[in-house]
Amino acid sequence: MYTVGLTPKNAQEKIAEQIKTLRKAAGFTQAELAKRAQCSLGSYKRFESTGLIAFDALLRIAFVLKRLDPMITIFEVKPEPDFKKLFAKVEVCR
Repeated sequence: MYTVGLTPKNAQEKIAEQIKTLRKAAGFTQAELAKRAQCSLGSYKRFESTGLIAFDALLRIAFVLKRLDPMITIFEVKPEPDFKKLFAKVEVCR
């Protein structure tokens, strides 16, 4: 759900902040995580400070930090509930 004032830039910074926290919790230095994610150290450092990184690099970082599965469901389209069927069931229960 959107928070008032959330912008793409805010989201980038928040994601970078969260990944930095996960990196530290996993005990990785910036250099270690960059190497494991096959990303240059400069790109990784820039990511932590600005939130900017190539999408494929972000996916590799998520993989190393065991967060790839949630990434593939972010834009998952879920069917809308069929309210006609739902209300029909409520009527039957009355």
